[in-house]
Amino acid sequence: MRQLPCRLSRALKLLLLHRPHEAPLRVVFIDEPFTQANGMRNANFKLLWTKVEETYTDEIKKAFAEPLTAEETHRLESGGGH
Repeated sequence: MRQLPCRLSRALKLLLLHRPHEAPLRVVFIDEPFTQANGMRNANFKLLWTKVEETYTDEIKKAFAEPLTAEETHRLESGGGH
């Protein structure tokens, strides 16, 4: 499992604390940046979610292929709370 950069780890902890229902259960890390050049962002620099999903479907499915852990199940059942 990849170690989260410190700033990202702090941001996720704050999200879990203040908006737990919006925190993701699992995250897929992509080494390539999302840019206009590779078609992942539009002219206004907004993320093109459909393109991201089409491009990374296999990686997303692989992330959820394993059964949920006890902690993930608890977070899901409790609406994201602790």
